Amino acid sequence: MRKDSIRAKGVFLYDVPTIKKLKACSLFWKNVVVFESYLSDVAQDSDLVDVTLSLLKNDVLKICHTPDGLKSALRDKIYCNLDKNLWEYIYRNAEKATIEPRLPVDAERIIRESTDRDVKDTDLQQLIDEIIRNGIENKWLDTIREYDGVPFDLLPEEVKKGAMFEIRRLVDIEYEHYRKRGMVRYGFEWRNKYFLEQTSVSSALFARSAWLPYYQHKLGNYAITDARRYLQGLNAIIPFVKRDSIDSFSLDEILEIRRNRRWNNAMDRLGELCSEIKYGTNIRRFKEELKENVISEYQDTLEEEEITWRDLNKQLLKSSVFTGISLIPIVGNLVSTAVGFVDPIISYLRKKRSQRNLPFFLTDLRKMRALK
Repeated sequence: MRKDSIRAKGVFLYDVPTIKKLKACSLFWKNVVVFESYLSDVAQDSDLVDVTLSLLKNDVLKICHTPDGLKSALRDKIYCNLDKNLWEYIYRNAEKATIEPRLPVDAERIIRESTDRDVKDTDLQQLIDEIIRNGIENKWLDTIREYDGVPFDLLPEEVKKGAMFEIRRLVDIEYEHYRKRGMVRYGFEWRNKYFLEQTSVSSALFARSAWLPYYQHKLGNYAITDARRYLQGLNAIIPFVKRDSIDSFSLDEILEIRRNRRWNNAMDRLGELCSEIKYGTNIRRFKEELKENVISEYQDTLEEEEITWRDLNKQLLKSSVFTGISLIPIVGNLVSTAVGFVDPIISYLRKKRSQRNLPFFLTDLRKMRALK
């Protein structure tokens, strides 16, 4: 497969990798792109080894790097714990396993000036702090969903109060440790560099919805004249399937489904549509074609494969969590802003690349209002 085709049809997985996330991305997207740091996660989680090797061999997973750069990185001691077979396969097949980011010639200036702007943006810093604190809190709350096999909600009130008191204490300790890192904790420079690289090698970003406010602030602090399109973009939320239904497929089954001609065509069209909407404004047509052509094709293919019993469907239950697509319009910056000048990344995307939207692939969609 040509590397230019991957740029148009891949999703960039920018999150802590899990088998569930890899399966969700692989089920709907022609390619899944990751940073080299993904391999560090694999080195620490042996459960990811077989999945990663299988996705690489089937030309699904791509690492955002140059072939020589990846080989050099693999020789670094940080990958000494990486599975030997996986290490050797990636090293021997670095050309096939990579896709090289395409940054503008003045990328260093854009990143530096955007970082300088972020350093002055106290609202952005407060937003990141809130996202981090909520993430810490949710992580600890996940540890008490059950206690000795008993759901947390069914525990005696005194036990629940004691557990929550301890959770709050642990959250405060971890969050305070995070704050002690000072300004470096925001990582503005590498966030800006990574963002430019991500948008150059994929048609959509995989993200947790918790981080969408960061991208909305970065890309969508809109002028009044842009408000209407901004709101249209936030309403362009297209659920594909109930999230949990994907888990019933094994990776081998997903790879087999991908070989179906109709499914393959639907993956192609999904990538094309997201690439098109990046540079277009017709959100209504984008939504209609996703529903009528892409999602319906996925459904018909499952019927053709006689595996509909797995409940891969679009039951519109408010309590359901879906996998799907959302958009954030790139509409520039507020007319009056404390920072004082337009983010250079916004200028580059809008003026040099004519990009108007950023598609996101989410596995924790809960907003159903766009289905009316």
